[in-house]
Amino acid sequence: MTTLSCRLSSLDGAVMMALAMLLSAVTRAFGIANDPCECLYQGERLNTNLFQNYPSSNPGAHAGLASIAIYGTTCAPWDFLAGTPWKSYCPDDAEFSGGANWCKVPWCYVSDACPTRIASSVFAGSTTAYYSYDTCGGPDCYSSASNPGCPYNPHGGPSYGVDKAGPCACMYQGVALSTSLVSNYPSSNPGAYSALPSITAYGTACAAWDQIPNTPWASYCPVDADWCHQHYNWCQAAWCYVDESCPTRVPSSVFAGATAPAYYSYETCGAHDCYTGSFDENSWSSLPWACPLTDAKIDYYVQPDCKDGFTGFSKPVCKSCRKKCKNKCHGKKCKKNCIKNKCKHVCKKVKGRRLEEASSTESSSVASYV
Repeated sequence: MTTLSCRLSSLDGAVMMALAMLLSAVTRAFGIANDPCECLYQGERLNTNLFQNYPSSNPGAHAGLASIAIYGTTCAPWDFLAGTPWKSYCPDDAEFSGGANWCKVPWCYVSDACPTRIASSVFAGSTTAYYSYDTCGGPDCYSSASNPGCPYNPHGGPSYGVDKAGPCACMYQGVALSTSLVSNYPSSNPGAYSALPSITAYGTACAAWDQIPNTPWASYCPVDADWCHQHYNWCQAAWCYVDESCPTRVPSSVFAGATAPAYYSYETCGAHDCYTGSFDENSWSSLPWACPLTDAKIDYYVQPDCKDGFTGFSKPVCKSCRKKCKNKCHGKKCKKNCIKNKCKHVCKKVKGRRLEEASSTESSSVASYV
């Protein structure tokens, strides 16, 4: 992803993340969650005590796995990722159109109140006892390959997974990023992210990687953010690294200088690029009409409803957009449709009234809000 001009200090970012994770944990403990089928650990890592002390029959059985601390925290095809408990059952050459199809179906841990829960044995004896495919828009092809919706193949063709086949397929699916890659790049600061736990899993499959703590961009996606705001909505989008020939590729700077991975894609994971232009209010009107990301628009679980669209607005940009529509259109119908579609990401929404020219909610300076 393109490097921003200002970053939070590592200390401040760590403190903010710790406080946010504590708040989230307290929220779950008191049952404040609105949706019993939401991803239980969205925006968090699993507690060390969990994978060191469970399953109770063999404490710490999975503690040495590279990706265990993020396993099941958000929607992803976890069992096909390297360094996870069930990867040995999901080899790269498995028959994913048949009996091994469940390996590529996304899921996350959910509460015991979720109607679509499935019992999990990975941390047996703990309260992290259930997961759900349905929360992540997938069918349960693990319990039975003949269940409705199986085999899972949302894009058709040979993919049989969350990502699209061909040049936009997740280029590292089933394997981990090499240690030489994370140690030698980005070329401007070799090994900048090598100390981050689970960095070798980053971008290898479709997941909302930037919302997972201790990943390169996590400081921009605090768990208490307004997910319907232009600045943060992209945090919830699933993406993975793709080949340079992918038509929907977006340049990445995380491992800049390396031949690959140099690009990633939201579109291949069924999401939309609500990131490009999100930090500059003058670019908000150019964001895809499908933004912001909501449960209704993508299969993966995301926290906000965002039924009223983005929450950020800009008075000067809205005024400029409305003026362009006025100059472009000659009839009232054309002007109305132009403002409704072209200006919806920058003008304040007021129920029962036209899109209003309201005071800007943010400065256009990146440094002022990161």
